[in-house]
Amino acid sequence: FREGLCWPLIAKSIWLDMRIFPKGSMFDVAAMTLFPAKRTQALNILGLCNSSLAAYLYLAVDPLFHNRQIGYVCLIPVAEPILDDPEVAQLTRDICIIKEKWAEGDETSHRFKKPWFLQFLPNLEMTNNIDTKVAQNRTTLIAKIAEICVNKEIELKKELLRIRGIIDKRVYAIYGIDANDQEMITKELETIGPNTTQNCEKNIKLEVTAMEHIERLLSY
Repeated sequence: FREGLCWPLIAKSIWLDMRIFPKGSMFDVAAMTLFPAKRTQALNILGLCNSSLAAYLYLAVDPLFHNRQIGYVCLIPVAEPILDDPEVAQLTRDICIIKEKWAEGDETSHRFKKPWFLQFLPNLEMTNNIDTKVAQNRTTLIAKIAEICVNKEIELKKELLRIRGIIDKRVYAIYGIDANDQEMITKELETIGPNTTQNCEKNIKLEVTAMEHIERLLSY
């Protein structure tokens, strides 16, 4: 029941998609789990394993990247300086905070509070920007709030991409990867599929559409 790090066994992309494994939870084979020897290094390992360099190194170990067995993940070389790097830890913490905030509106998450739609509804700062005529038409108002929810997701994901780009640069610096090799790694990752680099805004895909926000409200 210790806090650790986990990732899905079945790969959905070239990224490891590692995340915090909450304290008090149970795990099974569907989500591989590791427990850092030093809990203070968990965020650093998380930041490293979700970086472009880690994705590239994992492909070298397991080119098919179908089942992400823990034995393969443990083969990723870890530079000792990164384990105690305060910048990587803080940037990774920032990402966790953003994801936790988004999870508060996801009814499938253990952090769920209420749908994003309802979280924005009483927000006067948001509603003050809505035209009076729009507010008088309930259907139009609902559509407008759903649009605000969508824009919020895009905003959060852009911020995630910005932070991940900074982490990538920091990881490259710690590992001594020069600009030429960084470019080679990016091109290699892009051969897996179009727009696979995680710092590309073209990769932003909505998890919830405007209509789904409304449907989730009805379900709630």
